[in-house]
Amino acid sequence: MTNNRRHFLRNAFLTATCLLLIPGVGARKRARRLGALACGSSGEDSVTGITGTITSVKSGKWSDPATWGGKLPAAGDTPLIATGHTIIYDMAQTTVAGISISAGAVLSFDNALSAVLQTTANVVVEGLLQMRPATPNIIQTLRFTGIDEIRFVGGGMNVLTTDIGLWVMGAGQLDLAGSSKTSWTRVVGSIPAGAANITVQAATAWREGDEISITPTEPPTVGTPFTTGFEERTIKSIAGSVITLSSGASRPHPMVNKLWTAEVMNLTRNVRIEGTEEGRAHLFIRSSKPQTIQYTALRHMGPRKDRKGSAATELVAGRYGMHFHYSMDGSRGSLIEGNVIRDTGNHSYVPHVSHGIKFIDNIAYNITETAFWWDPGDPTHDVIYDHNIVANCRFVKDSLNMNAEDAPTFSSSGFGLNTGDGNICHNNVVVAGGEGDYADGGAYNWEAVINEGVWTFTNNMSHNNGNGLRVWQNSTRNHVIEDFIAYHNAVGIFHGAYANSYTYNGGILYGNPMQIKAASSNSNRVRVENITIDGAGIIDHGIEVIHSPLPGDKPVFIRNVTIRGCKVAALLDSAAPEVHSTDLIQCTIEGAILLHPDAAAGETIRVQPASGQPYQITKSGTGNIAPFAATSWGTGKGLKAAYYNNNDLTTPAMTRIDSNVSFTEWSAGVHYAITGKEYSVRWTGQIQAQFSEEHTFYLGSGGGHRLWIDDKLILDGWVEHYPDVFKSASIALKAGERYDIKLEYFNTNETTGMGLLWTCPGLPLEYVPQSQLYAERVAPPPPPPPPPQETIVIGQIVSNYIEVRSPDNSFYQLFDAMGRLLKHGALTPGTNFIYVTPFSKGALFLKLSKISKAYKLIKI
Repeated sequence: MTNNRRHFLRNAFLTATCLLLIPGVGARKRARRLGALACGSSGEDSVTGITGTITSVKSGKWSDPATWGGKLPAAGDTPLIATGHTIIYDMAQTTVAGISISAGAVLSFDNALSAVLQTTANVVVEGLLQMRPATPNIIQTLRFTGIDEIRFVGGGMNVLTTDIGLWVMGAGQLDLAGSSKTSWTRVVGSIPAGAANITVQAATAWREGDEISITPTEPPTVGTPFTTGFEERTIKSIAGSVITLSSGASRPHPMVNKLWTAEVMNLTRNVRIEGTEEGRAHLFIRSSKPQTIQYTALRHMGPRKDRKGSAATELVAGRYGMHFHYSMDGSRGSLIEGNVIRDTGNHSYVPHVSHGIKFIDNIAYNITETAFWWDPGDPTHDVIYDHNIVANCRFVKDSLNMNAEDAPTFSSSGFGLNTGDGNICHNNVVVAGGEGDYADGGAYNWEAVINEGVWTFTNNMSHNNGNGLRVWQNSTRNHVIEDFIAYHNAVGIFHGAYANSYTYNGGILYGNPMQIKAASSNSNRVRVENITIDGAGIIDHGIEVIHSPLPGDKPVFIRNVTIRGCKVAALLDSAAPEVHSTDLIQCTIEGAILLHPDAAAGETIRVQPASGQPYQITKSGTGNIAPFAATSWGTGKGLKAAYYNNNDLTTPAMTRIDSNVSFTEWSAGVHYAITGKEYSVRWTGQIQAQFSEEHTFYLGSGGGHRLWIDDKLILDGWVEHYPDVFKSASIALKAGERYDIKLEYFNTNETTGMGLLWTCPGLPLEYVPQSQLYAERVAPPPPPPPPPQETIVIGQIVSNYIEVRSPDNSFYQLFDAMGRLLKHGALTPGTNFIYVTPFSKGALFLKLSKISKAYKLIKI
């Protein structure tokens, strides 16, 4: 098999089905990215920056001169804590010129004392920095002062004396844990203008004097306050979940669609890392150890400076609010929970080539640049974003964008869904975080880079943004956006660039439209399914199919979508100059379906109602047509996929759910867990037929393969093959019935790819869609041994969340009354909230690892 022979076979059949098999270049790409290191300058200072003018001579209290050999550190000193020493910081306030914590050394704030440790230079941690106040009224602060942001250099891997901040290097660790509290919540009902009393859904450990901010919920029709109408207040008094504000609300915060209410963020924490308004600091972590940062406030972080001689300042590369930089697998197990990053001039939470970090219940407020982000094109793996909120995220107009060859900045975003494997974005909210040009940025943003990473993206929300969600990619990988809610954004979803394969499944768009620019790159199509789009009487069109320079391989696919409440039309198709076309299948449409007179010649809208005569709309008029789509549809989520690091399915690498099997461009490597050219995959589960007909399956394969349907081996090619399309024996299937499926595949060289397609008399050849594939349950990792303490589930009646107090790291599964798994996830030590808002009323069953019984709960 020669290399030339290994290239993609350019025959008409492969082109028509978009089975593009690209030689694997994962190793080359990984080597190239690791050599780049991003973030600019390499720096010339020491790798760690450990220096000192005064050194500890033994363990002890900071305030004891004997700890330092007879003299306390003065304002001009840089204390160095020597290896093996533990220093307890026990002073109300002092100022030094930097601190160095050596490997094997500890600096721990006295947990019974409120304290401020102020520094005019870097704090470098190779050992352990610990701040764990014993009670909420104890406030502990590390403050950086006297910073000149103009002197910052930025970039690189090493400590720079010019770039003042907190550096965690070598095997250094942070153990920062403020008092646990409800990080953010929602109000109960509406807040009228002038109201000084509000009721919230949860306010655990909230106190008088806490600072809060209430998000806007008004529609865009009110003008600029729809994104600027935040209410910053302090808590004057609190009784349970009823809060008296320091002053009444200046604007209304209405409940929207009888479902959604304003978020309330508590901005007060009793562990604080901060710069000043005059000079912003940063947190840089390049450590081989996991970090714990919980219920900590980071304020006045993220420096900026002018790089082009204008009034617009640019971000300083690599100097972010919280930056994990090339920690790689060293960051696995890091927990970033309940924190606040606010009043910051740069990115907030940045796990850059730093894997396995959980970001839970965090706040990014009054910030600049994309809040949750890492450098586009650089892979970060196994990151979890769960129940975080980004609010009031701005951009500096005309500042140079380092990720766009210094073109001007046109927008801000809340979450950047960047490159990597195994990443999860779940249950997050963005408010006034997708601002500026809606075609350039959005509350959730898939940027135009080589993005092989397919995120698990479920139950996220955006409201009161310029754009609720933005895609700008050319990709054949099947990305799934599930149960997304967008309301009162100027644009709910902007789906670009020129051709890709995305599925939007479930969710609600209210008072904001969806614009579809990208054409379908293959038979997976651009899909919109099981969504309600309610114009709320304030938008012209529910869905707009707009211009694109590339034609669609298949029409845009819209199924079981309800569109109502639009002022002009439910759908407007104006695609030009190339043909996209649109299929509407089993949709509930209130309002007109329009083909724009300037649409491309040949642009067609086909409509197949749930009942009644199918028809099509062309520039020539409207006419009846034969049915063109199935009437039987499933609710599947994909197949279980077990990946192996050899070619005979015996060396497990990882297991996941694949939405379908359409891997035509593994150009950045199959997955980071696949470590060589030889690998194999087994997909298992069930397949649900849509027609009662003889079916034929096709595999677009570069390697060996075999396929079983209903326990029958219908395609056997278990030898290495050139890339081609392989046809199965036919098999009779019945519409609506499920059949066991097993697909096995191996690869032994650089040419790689696998696609599962089907056809029958009623169905043109296409990838088997996600809706028709059902997975075996993927077992969670085994739990640790049972702890002596008890896990406590608070209450039996729930409405929005289940409160669980866990003694350690654990896992949960939540089932409905029929035994169907609704969600699962991790529990961390302390109070956890499992949100159940999207689920139907009735009985729920919560199963906790290490506990044999299931808790029965009633959702109201």
